Amino acid sequence: MKKGRLSKGLKGLMVLILLFSLIGNIPVRANAEEQEVDIDFENIDLTAEEEILAEELASELQFLVEEGAIVDEENDILLGFDEDVLDARYTGKAEYQDIKNMLITSGAFIDKNDPGNGAGNGGGNGGDNDVEPPEIEIMALKKENPKFTAAVNSCLKSEVKASFGLTATTATVEGIKSMIKKGQYKKAAQAIIKFGIKSSIVGTGVLMVWIVANCEEKALKKHKKWL
Repeated sequence: MKKGRLSKGLKGLMVLILLFSLIGNIPVRANAEEQEVDIDFENIDLTAEEEILAEELASELQFLVEEGAIVDEENDILLGFDEDVLDARYTGKAEYQDIKNMLITSGAFIDKNDPGNGAGNGGGNGGDNDVEPPEIEIMALKKENPKFTAAVNSCLKSEVKASFGLTATTATVEGIKSMIKKGQYKKAAQAIIKFGIKSSIVGTGVLMVWIVANCEEKALKKHKKWL
């Protein structure tokens, strides 16, 4: 994995957040003292309009994780994105050039052919497939380091607050991250929409996946993922 990319990536992430806020893609809530948001993933009540947005966001999350993401297969963490894959899908969309510029600045595009970054293709489990591939079954037998998990969750809460102007419970951010990583994109999208994000589906999807990638890599610099 390339050294020095993380600090640059986190700095770029904040720039990305600022850009999205300025162009109106992310509604920033003003009340810094608001109560923690705790999503009940089994009973997410959305309007018909929000359900449509959730379907669109779920599609983008699936694409970003399963086709657009580069992963560290040994540690099962997202590293960033394949520039060519994102270009093929999003070039021509009004907001994409701004998003791409910020992804470049943040170091989010990974060279999948560079053996030094531990990258491999694909980050999902096949979405709605009933049969999990053998490597997923093996991964499920590993025990995740509680220190790694706690570091990821702390980072997620911080970045969700910075990005969306709200304070979410640990269970909520961990649940969304877990659903994204496990391919439960519809549930993840419904929870994200429940936060109040109702525009720029592409920007929201890219940002959420990139937050997960940065937080996992940041935690990995401090703690081993597996016991």
